[in-house]
Amino acid sequence: LDQTFLRSMTACGRSTLSSEAGRFQVEIQSVNRRYLEIHLNLPRLLSRFEYLIRKWIEAKIARGHLQVTLTLRHEGKEELVVTPNI
Repeated sequence: LDQTFLRSMTACGRSTLSSEAGRFQVEIQSVNRRYLEIHLNLPRLLSRFEYLIRKWIEAKIARGHLQVTLTLRHEGKEELVVTPNI
């Protein structure tokens, strides 16, 4: 191996980011597997980004079973309301 250390493929982690849109939190749990399996849990508001998120993960990780949960909380701000134009 040309690496000076090995990384475990079984792990979990959590990170948060605050922005104008609200507070994002991502939790990732991984288990060692031969192939890459990605299971995403996204809020409905962010579901249109699922393809981009999957591609970003695939570029970074080669194998394992990943459970990725992304949440968005509107801190002190009004919820996004969509009104149909009838």
